[in-house]
Amino acid sequence: MPPNLGWLKALRGMFLAFNQLQDDFSFITSLTNCSRLDHIWVDSNFLEGRLPDSIGNLSKSIQVISMSSNPIYGAIPLGIGNLFNLSVLGLANNFLDGHVPSSIGALHNMHELFLSTNMLTGEIPSSIGNLTSLNCLNLSVNDFYGEIPHSLGNCRQLIQLELSNNNLSGSIPGEVLSLSTIAIIFSLSHNQLSGSLPSQVGSLANLVELDLSYNKLTGPISSYISKCLQLERLNLAVNSFHGEIPLALGTLRGLQELDVSHNDLSGKIPSFLAKLTDLNYLNLSLNKFEGEVPKQGVFLNASAMFVFENRNLCGGIAELNLPSCKSNTSKSFWTKKVTVIIVVVAILSGFILWLCLFIIWYQRKKSKKITSSTELPFEHQLSRVSYGELFRATNGFSKNNVIGKGRYGTVYKGTTQGGGCVAVKVLNLDHIGASKSFISECRTLGAIRHRNLVKILNVCSSMDYHGNDFKALLYEYMANGSLENWIHQGKEEDVEHEHKYGKPGHLGLMQRLDIAIDIASAIEYLHKDCNPRLYMEI
Repeated sequence: MPPNLGWLKALRGMFLAFNQLQDDFSFITSLTNCSRLDHIWVDSNFLEGRLPDSIGNLSKSIQVISMSSNPIYGAIPLGIGNLFNLSVLGLANNFLDGHVPSSIGALHNMHELFLSTNMLTGEIPSSIGNLTSLNCLNLSVNDFYGEIPHSLGNCRQLIQLELSNNNLSGSIPGEVLSLSTIAIIFSLSHNQLSGSLPSQVGSLANLVELDLSYNKLTGPISSYISKCLQLERLNLAVNSFHGEIPLALGTLRGLQELDVSHNDLSGKIPSFLAKLTDLNYLNLSLNKFEGEVPKQGVFLNASAMFVFENRNLCGGIAELNLPSCKSNTSKSFWTKKVTVIIVVVAILSGFILWLCLFIIWYQRKKSKKITSSTELPFEHQLSRVSYGELFRATNGFSKNNVIGKGRYGTVYKGTTQGGGCVAVKVLNLDHIGASKSFISECRTLGAIRHRNLVKILNVCSSMDYHGNDFKALLYEYMANGSLENWIHQGKEEDVEHEHKYGKPGHLGLMQRLDIAIDIASAIEYLHKDCNPRLYMEI
């Protein structure tokens, strides 16, 4: 490099890339005399040494500094932040080390920043979020650690983001995934990222390639990926995703490559994968998939599809060397036979029970009627409880508090502030008829009184912490367990029942008869004596 380049006062651009220049970077100092200089291109040469601090004294009109693929070592000078009009900084594929100076955040006109394939370390400076005009950011193949700065979410013109092959940790910021402008590539592969994949991934509607492989991500594969309708390459390999491949991904009609290998995925291979006509690479290996491998689409090409090291896969093309799927004819026959037996026994048992109840009802027809009237309408008797009170009483609606499930909801054991217990029936409002069931139970169970009918204590009609409708009914808690368990306990269950409730679980004949009489008494009250009358199908 000529040492007197600074004599060229009117020099505007220096384009010397892809040559065999061998020198240090002392020429940078001489170029500080070129007040009109706006472009420096010296990529792919043999320029060796440290970048001098004088680089910060270059012309304020400098727009492009591209020095990639040279043996440059040392740190990036702090003075780089003085080049306010710099729009492209290319220092990739060198031997730079140390931290990226926070002064880089002063380059507000920066459009492209390439620092990949170096030995840079430390945390990615949060000041990088000040580069609001940034289009391309490539920091891959370095030794950056710490979390991805949330401030990157301010770079709302990004179309390419590559942070792969570093040592980044923590979760993926939702602010970064919300950058809907990213279209070329979003790569965070080969890091130490953890947590689940945020739902904001659905904001990447224009993205072509998403690579999150070789991390520690967990949870199910987010169905929100289906909103990335331009996606062609999706790589989630070598993580800890579990569950099934979401059926929603079937909307990615342009998908060409899918790699979910080396995870904890299970279930059957989705049939929609065989219908993706552009899919030319599929890797489902090292998971827990089971069932039959399809024989259409990409599954017909053994060199483009990989399913090895899975559990109980069968069928597929011959090249896969998988066992044949067992016939379900015999199993289906026995299943149908058992079903018929169960139905017949259930019908006979129901008929006998109905007959016993009818006889008992007829004998007690003229006995004293047990009724209980109400003086006030139901809505004036109870003060509704809040969702928060029920949330605390049931320990956050914990599975450990579940005492029963029905057609329209789940029943939890709840503990009041006074130490008492209640049964909390939470309505599943997604089930058709659940809201109608709630209103019916409020109107009827709140107005009836009978010693053999459980009492409704309170109601909750509110919203949960996510803003969804929430409805629940509070009943008296039956501490001795359900009638079904008392009637159907086996010998081993008797011992467990006695240990749990302090009473033997076996019922004698007279006890069962007394129970049947009490049930008949309650049914008689519901059919004849309460207002309004209720009719039940046996």
